Amino acid sequence: MNRMLVVRAFLLLVVSWPTMASAETLSGWVQHTTTGREARVVTDAPSCPSLTLSGRTVRMVERAAPSASFPHRVCAAAVPSGAKDIAVDGITLPSGIAEPIRIVVVGDTGCRLSADAHQACNDPEQWPWSRVAARAAAMRPDLVIHVGDYYYREVPCPAGVACEGPHGDNWASWDADFFAPAKPLLAAAPWVMVRGNHEECARGGDGWTRMLAPIARTATCIEHEPLYTVPIYGTTLAVLDSAVARDLRVESVGLYRNDFASLAQIARGPTWLLSHHPLRGIVRINPDGRVVGGNRTLLAAHDELPDAVQLLLSGHIHVFQVLNYTDGPPQIIAGHGGDNLDRRVPPQLAGLRVGDLDVRDGVSVGGFGFVLLELGTAGSWQVRAYNLEGTRVQECLRYGRRIRCAPP
Repeated sequence: MNRMLVVRAFLLLVVSWPTMASAETLSGWVQHTTTGREARVVTDAPSCPSLTLSGRTVRMVERAAPSASFPHRVCAAAVPSGAKDIAVDGITLPSGIAEPIRIVVVGDTGCRLSADAHQACNDPEQWPWSRVAARAAAMRPDLVIHVGDYYYREVPCPAGVACEGPHGDNWASWDADFFAPAKPLLAAAPWVMVRGNHEECARGGDGWTRMLAPIARTATCIEHEPLYTVPIYGTTLAVLDSAVARDLRVESVGLYRNDFASLAQIARGPTWLLSHHPLRGIVRINPDGRVVGGNRTLLAAHDELPDAVQLLLSGHIHVFQVLNYTDGPPQIIAGHGGDNLDRRVPPQLAGLRVGDLDVRDGVSVGGFGFVLLELGTAGSWQVRAYNLEGTRVQECLRYGRRIRCAPP
């Protein structure tokens, strides 16, 4: 009789094993938030897992419960300064270093499925985000900055295009567009997640709010999140949520006036301003010679940036671009991580007028890729742009409010 009970128990264990073993962490990463660094995971477990930090166990707390569109739990735990050996469910998460000096910048990485454009998401030549992420991870960065626009799969794939797969603001789309391709880069270093216009509430706002927002979880998506800071080596990153800063009309200008007022209080030492929308980026030159570029909302919201702001770092325009203006800090644009490229930007930008300033000098380099910023001597930063093959296609040096670039 006892033998029969043992056999039955064994059979019950075998039958139930697939269910028991199916609970897993689907994605894990470390990101900077308004309150410091956090480890976050997406898991299909019935409760949040425990995290190990420097040999001690910390219970993660639920950031977002499963829903119809996002059927997995999102969990989070604070990562104290100096914490090492971070792991959850057997997955090692990057601890990073206290003062990063080697920074990868990527942006506009999702696959375009919209009412007016479709990208071949299943073709790594046409949508190469997974290749960009792998090449960037091989650079062994201390920090990764994503300058926004993670989610692009807004409509179904049309017939005849190699983009079969999910669409809509749900886990399947976010996983296909961002998390699965980004896996090696998520494992390489902690991240700063900048919010793009594709993460505004009417588009990818639910996924952003649940998983990547730097603020504490809110019940519903909020239109605008406050400016916050991240320290790196000798410099402060000021991260601005420009999701609703319209390019062609002035809207929500009061939100951004408040942000620029906060920036004036924050920027007491060397500061970089991170925002998805560039203040004065160049999209193209029309046949009539008119320059298309600049963000009207942000331009209307600010008067003059503090002297301590030494660099503007953005995406939104799908190229690598460096701009020095006749006044103010220079601009780097790294919006060439995967989405359809902007192909009508001239390679040389000197003398063009954007908003209220002229471009003193500047370069634009086409093709997919990423940017590596590395601390040099005497407070300078090397700026290197790489293509899909990991080949350096542009090298510049930033010192103070000036970026000097070699011929591309």
